[in-house]
Amino acid sequence: MSTRFVLAALALTTLACETTRPETKGDGSAAHCCRGPVMYPPYKGPLPDPLPPGAVLPPDPGPGLLYTRIVYSTQADRAFAYVVHTSDAGTRLLAIVGPLHHEKDRSDYAGLYEAIYKTYCSHGPGPGRCGCPSATTRPSEGGAAVPKGGKALAPIPPPIPPPPSLAIAVVFTTQDAAVDPKDPQTAGNATGASGAAFPVLNGF
Repeated sequence: MSTRFVLAALALTTLACETTRPETKGDGSAAHCCRGPVMYPPYKGPLPDPLPPGAVLPPDPGPGLLYTRIVYSTQADRAFAYVVHTSDAGTRLLAIVGPLHHEKDRSDYAGLYEAIYKTYCSHGPGPGRCGCPSATTRPSEGGAAVPKGGKALAPIPPPIPPPPSLAIAVVFTTQDAAVDPKDPQTAGNATGASGAAFPVLNGF
């Protein structure tokens, strides 16, 4: 498993529940408490207007961690996605996408993921997934493409993983109140988490 997917899994786990510890209740029984999500400093600067799902996203700033934090409101049954890029040059909030709807007959998440993979292909999860022009096969399939009118080629090893600083992570968080895309605290939690994850990803 590559570093980029490990990071995504770790982020999902640690942000959902920072720590679990036993605590004794008044009646002597034990309960397990989970600390709430980490709060980062509020975002400073103007917040971009939300883009509809599937809209054209800002250009790729280059090497770094592409971190998408999806904040879902149980009250409104809607979510907003905060797309953040972090590199040695700093952390940037690239876009806010939403509101995202997920219903039985339609879901906005497919459009969001497609736009992210097409625009930020170099960060992962691979050319076969995001549709880069050079893609002929998915690395996870471990085989070569079949030329038109030809025979299947022998399996080839997957490409060498990119350096750790080229990574993508998607994290889901939930809150009771409606998500306000103009709230600097919500945006700050996204940029702060990305900024904290980048040095860990690169072994600092």
